[in-house]
Amino acid sequence: MKGKLAGVAVELDALTDPDVAKAYEDSIDEILEKMSEAKLKERGSDGIRMQCEVVMTAIQNVFGEDIKNKIFGEHTNLIKCLDVFEEYMNLYPKQVVPLIEKKSEKYSRQRIEH
Repeated sequence: MKGKLAGVAVELDALTDPDVAKAYEDSIDEILEKMSEAKLKERGSDGIRMQCEVVMTAIQNVFGEDIKNKIFGEHTNLIKCLDVFEEYMNLYPKQVVPLIEKKSEKYSRQRIEH
């Protein structure tokens, strides 16, 4: 199953593997935690770097370095990272769940009885 993240094609099948799904869920928790910590940094640039790095690391851990590089390129900025994170957070509810529901539909009790 192909999906899109920041305009880049990604394999959504990966998110149906329980280990990858756990890594995805854990990465969202970690990103949210680091974003809170970043607000406490004395220098804004340090907070920006912290937020971008945690988002890029999450993408790399779930989809691989190639996808991370396609999304972020050589340089990135906080706005891009926040936009990508928003899409990343919504991958499962907006792209994976509808695909799973569509596939599961054929196994519904109603269809089995007919």
